[in-house]
Amino acid sequence: MRRYILFSLILSSLLLTSCASDRPVMIVKETAHDYEKLALEHYNSGDFENAIKNFEKALEENRKVSNLPGISSDLYNLARCYINFGLYDNAQKLLEEAQEINTVSEDKSRLADCYLLLATIRIRKKEYDEALRLLEKSYSLYQDDKNKKGTANALNNMGSIYIKKGDYETAQQNIESAVS
Repeated sequence: MRRYILFSLILSSLLLTSCASDRPVMIVKETAHDYEKLALEHYNSGDFENAIKNFEKALEENRKVSNLPGISSDLYNLARCYINFGLYDNAQKLLEEAQEINTVSEDKSRLADCYLLLATIRIRKKEYDEALRLLEKSYSLYQDDKNKKGTANALNNMGSIYIKKGDYETAQQNIESAVS
């Protein structure tokens, strides 16, 4: 009987402790989400400076609770901001960190998003062959994840590069595949 009471006390103590520690995690995640929403509003209005400030706050909150999807999303969005400022090296470092997280968590669509954004950097630098290589990786990951929108986006971007390279036939094939 004593063992049963002791076991019950320990079990209930553990349950209360875990419930108490879960609540702050949820609050931190909600706070991070609120910062991210605010940052996206700034980003969508072209206010990249304030977007960066709020994405950084969201990232800080997500890191506190090791929220990997949140961390990955914040890194990706910060990279988008840096690209708009032409800070390609900064963006690439953030995307590489996001890639590591998405590889470990096996999130193919988010990993493909990173490759797509890395390709955007290469396109802006006029490194079209490297951009195509990244887009092909992105395309493959989107296909594996059955992400039709992402697949179409990758194909469309490949088509745009082939236009820049003067290969109009391949460009047309990619763009037609994207819209079908």
